[in-house]
Amino acid sequence: MHISEKSSTFVGMKIGVFDSGYGGLTILEQIRKQLPEYDYLYLGDNARAPYGTHSFEVIHQYTWQAVQYLFRADCSLVILACNTASAKALRTIQQQDLPQWQQSTVDAVIPAGSKEVRSPGRTIECPGAQAVMEVRSPGRTTDDLPSAQANSPAPLAGRGLGAGQCPGTQASSPAESSNSKLSNCQIRNVLGVIRPTAEEVAIRTCNGHIGVLGTPGTVQSGSYVIELQKQRTDLRIVQQACPMWVPLIENGEHLQDGADYFVEKYLRLLFAQDPQIDTLVLGCTHYPLLMPKIQAALPTIAAHKVDVVAQGEIVARSLQDYLHRHSDLAATLSRGTTCTYLTTEQANKFSDSASLFLRTPVNAQHVVL
Repeated sequence: MHISEKSSTFVGMKIGVFDSGYGGLTILEQIRKQLPEYDYLYLGDNARAPYGTHSFEVIHQYTWQAVQYLFRADCSLVILACNTASAKALRTIQQQDLPQWQQSTVDAVIPAGSKEVRSPGRTIECPGAQAVMEVRSPGRTTDDLPSAQANSPAPLAGRGLGAGQCPGTQASSPAESSNSKLSNCQIRNVLGVIRPTAEEVAIRTCNGHIGVLGTPGTVQSGSYVIELQKQRTDLRIVQQACPMWVPLIENGEHLQDGADYFVEKYLRLLFAQDPQIDTLVLGCTHYPLLMPKIQAALPTIAAHKVDVVAQGEIVARSLQDYLHRHSDLAATLSRGTTCTYLTTEQANKFSDSASLFLRTPVNAQHVVL
């Protein structure tokens, strides 16, 4: 897929969905069911999957490369449909990379001699924009989409947009705004999947005993423990890394008999830590593909009913709520009901596997990040 080095317009933008491999398809599928009208661009970094065993630095590097690619491909909003990326890269991207990227883009887009007014309203005219917009620098960011059921502050810059304020920006102090050149041509948002899941789980548990299954990277980060404890301090949370689950799924072995051993192994290790778990979080977007085997194994391990929580529907509802509250940003998104699939792996290999997961034909394109 050929893309320009810089996107110069903020009209007719797409929603990007990124994962290290196939797991994000489970999120994309639910998002498209909930919000079918928008145009989507899915990017799977299959050539470098799985991410879960890599260091913080490597995961951040890979994730930021993918996010920048989606930005250049005219995605104004990127969902990290990968728990490992959300846990290990999202905060750095939001707090460090995005402001730097936006500033460098402004410097490239606004040429010398362009109209720029440094009045108290700090208006800037951006080439290609429909109108002159008030600009403010990004405020402090948080790390995820909010749950549609929760009344938590909106994530990312973009909360409480006022009249004439750029979509995706947040009010800030005069000192913060004095050096800002952000316009509606450059603003991009990146959102994660951990917080809305934590908010939902904190509501659904009956006895406060929660188990989290995730990649080694997600478990090591402690992101679910942190977010769940923000919701309720009385929760007992235990975690178990499942290093073999993603490779099984990525290699198409997850429905074979050989996968039963690894499903039961990690479930038993988790419940050995706390036999009273009543709510089980599938803390990796790949894991819903193992749901039939997980559901079959649980009655042999737990003496009570366990609520297994997958993320797809939760993230879809949260995104719908986010776009409803950020109508200015939603208005910039194109609505052609299309979806394009990109992969860093061989296109035909991705297409075959993705078609099985989604139960519909997929024609992917190979890209280099």
